Amino acid sequence: MTDPDPASTLVSALPFPKHIGIKPNEDGALVLAENQSLYNHLGTLHAGALFTLGESASGATVLRQLGQALAGATPVAKSATIEYRKPARGRIRAGGSLDEAVEEIAARLQRDRKTTFDVRVTLQDDAGVEVAAMKVTWYVRADGPGG
Repeated sequence: MTDPDPASTLVSALPFPKHIGIKPNEDGALVLAENQSLYNHLGTLHAGALFTLGESASGATVLRQLGQALAGATPVAKSATIEYRKPARGRIRAGGSLDEAVEEIAARLQRDRKTTFDVRVTLQDDAGVEVAAMKVTWYVRADGPGG
């Protein structure tokens, strides 16, 4: 078994993700273990817990994929949409991917000192059933003068 990647470890250590129990997985994804205190009145995982897991996974993707390009810059989630597809029970895994090439995003950031881009996130249960899909738009600006 390999160690979780630094991006997932960092994001899962932030106060709110840590509070609800989000943890890094060996493959760089984030997971939310079954926890009855996060369930809703229907006996499924609360929409807010799924949203937090997905947004956290998008942040880990940003750090992992754009880490060096983000030196001297501040990323923040600008907007997010989520589609709840199936009832979520048990352990849920979330992983993300960029909608465009890292080089394109980094070039815009260097040229314009700011940029936006999308991260797609899939949330699945242990059986591989997609329980939700998310798109998070990130805004990044260079720190310092002109940023």
